[in-house]
Order: sequence, then structure tokens, then C-alpha cells
Amino acid sequence: MTRATHHKPPLVSIIISVYNGAATINQALSSITSQTFTDYEIILINDHSTDKTSHILTHWQSLAPNHVLKIITNSQNLGLTKSLNKGIRLARGKYIARLDADDWWHPEKLAKQVKFITTHPEYGVIGSYYMDIQGQRHRLQRLPVTDQTIKLTLFRHNPFAHSCVLINKQLLYQVNCYDESVYYGQDCDLWFRLLPYTKFYNLPKILCYRETSQGISNTNSRPQMWQGIKTRLKFLRRYQTSLFEYFYILEPIIVIFTPRWLKLIYRRLRTTRARPSSHTSSPKQNIAFLNDRFLPNPFAESVARLAMAKALAKYTHHNHLLFVFLSLKPNPPSLTSSPAITEYPITGPYLSSDHLTARAWNQTVFSLNTIRLAFTPLPSHYQIIYARCGIISSTLLAIRNYFRNSDLIFEVHNFVFGKQPLFYDALYRFIFNHSTRLVTISNFTRSNWLAAGIPDRKIIVTPSAVNTTAFHHISDDKMSLRQQLGLPLHQPLLVYTGHLYRDRDVESIISAATLIKHHPSKPHFIIVGGLPTDAAYYQRQLNQTKLNNISLLGHHPISSIPKYLKAADIILVTYSRHCRTVNTMSPMKLFEAFAAHRPIIAANLPRIRSIVTNSAVFFYTPDNANSLYQTILQILSDPNEANQRANLAFQLSHQYTWDKRVSTIMSAPTTIHD
Repeated sequence: MTRATHHKPPLVSIIISVYNGAATINQALSSITSQTFTDYEIILINDHSTDKTSHILTHWQSLAPNHVLKIITNSQNLGLTKSLNKGIRLARGKYIARLDADDWWHPEKLAKQVKFITTHPEYGVIGSYYMDIQGQRHRLQRLPVTDQTIKLTLFRHNPFAHSCVLINKQLLYQVNCYDESVYYGQDCDLWFRLLPYTKFYNLPKILCYRETSQGISNTNSRPQMWQGIKTRLKFLRRYQTSLFEYFYILEPIIVIFTPRWLKLIYRRLRTTRARPSSHTSSPKQNIAFLNDRFLPNPFAESVARLAMAKALAKYTHHNHLLFVFLSLKPNPPSLTSSPAITEYPITGPYLSSDHLTARAWNQTVFSLNTIRLAFTPLPSHYQIIYARCGIISSTLLAIRNYFRNSDLIFEVHNFVFGKQPLFYDALYRFIFNHSTRLVTISNFTRSNWLAAGIPDRKIIVTPSAVNTTAFHHISDDKMSLRQQLGLPLHQPLLVYTGHLYRDRDVESIISAATLIKHHPSKPHFIIVGGLPTDAAYYQRQLNQTKLNNISLLGHHPISSIPKYLKAADIILVTYSRHCRTVNTMSPMKLFEAFAAHRPIIAANLPRIRSIVTNSAVFFYTPDNANSLYQTILQILSDPNEANQRANLAFQLSHQYTWDKRVSTIMSAPTTIHD
């Protein structure tokens, strides 16, 4: 037992009421003495126990002085509510912590809550997540976190676990403590009465463990539910809430009349076998990586998803990765060729015709396959599910994980609240609430999610990355690369790689080529990439202008892109300021340009400037051909400065590898195990 060295009032008074708790009281008290925070007193009310509780408490009293552990024995059984009030009146601490005799705490419970409540005095009741334990089966209980969501939830469900809370004692006196006319659910009644006077908060950490197989909440569930219905009806009327909130009264009524055997089946489905908890994902765990996109495809996301699969496999220390994706082919060739990765392509009878009926059929098959993907058979040894999916698959995964309780990570790039129909916002809020971690690529997205009430500690911001090894085996000899690729040998080459969407500012490249065509060095522009329709659009422009210093090469295999970049004298990373992802982008082509070790001209956009400064690249004003032209002239006239910046950009490339990106994501604390 930790002994206080002084007799001044402690900061925290811990109130325990016990009735016939001989089987569990030792564990509860041991969890208190294991706290890293020690400025507390324990006030323990023995509510006229008839088992061996009194003998156990006598032993504990011998270990601690009276000012640390006070044991009060009731001459008759008063019940929990009156016993708690008795303890509160004896408490000397500024804050009251509650602990039931059959529950126990994480060693950091008091330390974390005291730190929060002392730095945020406007919050008077602080709770936390908890683990619901029924024999060998555990269920994580994620409670609403913010004051707004707690107060909304209060009219529907109890937003706090009684043993998890830390309360400012002055608030208890302000509402005359617990209502002694309420025998069950006295905690929920108290939250309703405190609602106008303070702010509420739940720390999104597991700080409490509740044994519910024998507690009041389980053994007297029916009387407690009737009392809960009465309490909610009373306060629904008092606070004049909307009629909609009254519908939530139906839930406990349905539960009351549900047969006990059906409840047991439901509880079993909602709980999982106990497994060791950790603060971060263990490298020895198996990972399921789910993607609801066709792979491979001609888009940059195909490169990113395949690179993430390989990096995740490395992170598991070659334990195992299940890589699930959609495929147009019935038996596609291996995409990764890694023994640590099991590829699980999901395909269907897609039609190759472009007829309207065929397109409708293909869309139906695709929708069914996204559902199949969300319900991919996942053995229990896949402890982590990493999903890069759209709204349908993600919603189904969140629902599925409600019963599975895995470490569920969603990566979402371009979704922001308030820009889509309310239905989308509601679904994404559900998805985010049922995840353990959320990965995105921009702080703009993070700020939007925070404003929508998504907990900051769930969000991981990490930009895209580059496979630097793809550049290591390519010669630095520009002449030999140009000969291989059939490019001009003795002219400065300016290379753009990527899609040719209208928001990629290709018009500025074409206009800059017109402005510079009479330069003595005869610079030549190489444009690699683009879908056939986009390439045809710009080819028509080139035919009209009759430019001969620009070559539009069309789509090339992704594996050839590093060669084109290393054959360049200048790499162009152009975007229009009207790009639809201007606030959320993290362009892979920028990181590839870093790794190519060549001077870079990049669009002067906030998202790009958040990644790199003008010490490593040259910026031009988007949608301004003259600015691009002048920046090209600057590089051609000062090759030394251009090479210095290229060297700095090359050094940056080593910070943005896929392996480091995965390590950042997987080593971040989770909301389950922290």
C-alpha cells in the first residue's frame, strides 16, 4: 500500500461501497495501490456484508494508516446510493473517484484523469473507455468523448461507466449528491442533474475494467432498466427535449421482454476472446489489407496500394499479410511476388462490351464484389484490418468489426465533412467512430475532421511516398537513358509525367513551350502519361500550334517512369490552382521527382509548400505560363543553383519512403490499446 507522508487533504477521494464482495475486493484495492498517482484517500463503505469481506478489509486496514484508508461499516444494509452519499460526506479530496468492488483500474487511470481535469477546469465529470469482461470474453466499450456528444447520448444511453468517472466534489454538493430515492441507476440520474452545471468528457483510453457477469448491472438488469426508463422520462420532460428522443425509450423496453437465452447469444456475438493489449501494433501481428479498387490500373493509386502492401508485409516481419483487392481477370497474375503476402483477388463475370446494358451489369457485379470484399473470410489471427476502401465497403467493415473487435484502420484521402450530402457525412461519421486509427494525407483534411468532432488522437497525417529502390538500379547517364527511350540527345529536356486532366495545368506547359521555342539551347518538352482521350485532346492543340519542341508520348508502363525522370534536365510538377484536390493532395509525382535527383519546377500551392520549400525546388505560379517560362530560364541560366536544390530534394526523398510511412502509421498509439 502506498503511504502518504502528510495529513493534509488529498487531491482525490476514492469512494467504494462493497456488499458481499469477498471474491473481488482484493483486485479492486490492488488496482488502486498500483496507481502512479498517489495523492489520494480511500473511503470504503462496508454495506453490512455477510461473507468474508470484513476479514479481508481488516487485513487491508492493517497495511495502511487511517488517513489513507477509512473503512466504515454500516449497521444495516443501506444500499449503494445511501452508502455513496455517506462516503462523499466524509471525503476530504477536491475530486471524487468511484470504483465498484468488482471493477479495477489501469495503473495510469487517476494520473491521466487528474491531469485532464486540472488543466481543463470547465470539465466537472471525466470518464473513459472501459473493457467489459464476462468470463473469458472481453468487449471494448467506446463511449462518446466530447461534451456535445455525451449530452446528446445521455438522453439515449448512459454515456459514462460509474467506475470510470472522476468528479469535482463541489458539483456533487451543488446538486445534493446522489438522489437517495433512486435505488438503481443513481449514476445516470446524477448526470442528468449535473447537465446544466458543467461540461463532460470521456478520455478515449481504456482506463477501467468492469466485471459484468455478477455485478448489479447484470444480476438486477430488469429492475435497473425500469428505473432507467423512469429516470429518462422524468428528464426528457424536465429539459423539454424533442419528441424524437422519446423513441429511444423503446430500446430498453424491448430488452426487458427479450428472452434471456437470446440475450446470451447476443452478448457472445458482441464479445471476443481475451487477447493481450499493447500500446502500438506489434510487428508480429498479421495484417489484412483490403482495397475495393481494380488492381492493377493505370492510376497512381495502383502504385500506392501495391507499395503499401509490400511495406505492410515488411512491417509484419514477414509474419503474414492478406492482400485483398478487386480484379477484372478471373485468375490474375501475382501483383507482388512476395512469399509474405497472400493475394486474394475478388472477381466476377464482368463484360467487355461498352453497351449500356453491359455497363449496368458490370456496375451491379462491382457493387456485389465490394460487399464480398467487406465480408472476406478473415481468420482470428489477422488482428489488424487496414482498409483503403470506398463508403460502401468501409461501412460494412465498420459494422462487421462491431462484432469482431479488431484493430481497424481506415485510410481516407479526399473526404471532408460538409461537402457531400448529409447521408454521406452520417455514414463516414459512423465509419470513423468505429475505427481505431484514421490515416489521411493532408492537415486540411485533419482540420475538417477535428471540426466535425473526430478525436485528434485517432488521426494520422502522413503524405504519400516513393519507392526509392526503383531509382537505385537506373543509370545516372542521361545520354544512355535517352538513347534507350528514343529521346533527343543534345537538348535540355523538361519532363512531365502523370495524368493529363484539365486541372494539371498542361496548358501552361504548352504555352511555355511556345514562349521558349527560340531559346538558343532549344529546350524540348516530354509529356509522358494520360488516358487516350486526354492525350488526344492535347495532341489536337499541338497540331494546331505546330510546335515541334514538345512530344506527347502517351501512356507508358509505370516501371518506365523513373527512366524518363532521370533522363530529364528539369522535372515539371504542374497543377492548376483549380485542381479539385488542391487542399488535400499529396502528389506521388513530387516524391518521385525528389528521388530522380534532378532540378524540379513545382506549382506554388499551399499543399506542395507544406511538403517542400524553395530551398529544394523552384516554384512557379499555377495557371501562369509566363511564370513557368521565367522559372525555366532561371534554371537554364544558373545550373549550379539548380543542382544544389536537386541535391536537397534528393535527400528529402529518403524521408518519404513507403516503409517509413507504414512505420509511422503502425507505430501510432491506437484508441483501443492506449
